[in-house]
Amino acid sequence: MKLPYKLLLPWPPSVNTLYFQGKSHGQKFMSKKGKEYKKQIHALYASDDMETTSVPLKVRIELFPPDKRTRDFDNYVKPILDGLKWLELIEDDSQIQVGLVIKHPKITRFNKGLVLVYLKEDVAIRSDREYIIDKYMKELNFGEDEMSLFHTPKAVKK
Repeated sequence: MKLPYKLLLPWPPSVNTLYFQGKSHGQKFMSKKGKEYKKQIHALYASDDMETTSVPLKVRIELFPPDKRTRDFDNYVKPILDGLKWLELIEDDSQIQVGLVIKHPKITRFNKGLVLVYLKEDVAIRSDREYIIDKYMKELNFGEDEMSLFHTPKAVKK
């Protein structure tokens, strides 16, 4: 199977419970919840014929939570992207150039929650990025002083 990928994943643990800090500075270990999530997604997709990709990517993630508790959607993005790496679909989540996350309300029929993931190549390489940013600043009525906060200072001529 090649890009684009469409995946249906189980509800992930929150990024707050995915890893835990070791005794030494910088050590991180996967938690029991993280290991269980990794095992679940491997059980679903490890036997599928999917190829690792190294190209820039776009991802769309649709979250269907298991209950009506209030949740921050950003706490679930990292475990999902790590899952794509565990499945060896991507080399690293730094490949993601464009992302869309949609958090839906709970659907009673799906008591355990679920996640839909759409992954495809990002072919939109723009050469006019500076122009787009400057145009946007002007639309927001940024003055020269405000715009200078975002620009690299010009070299001083001697």
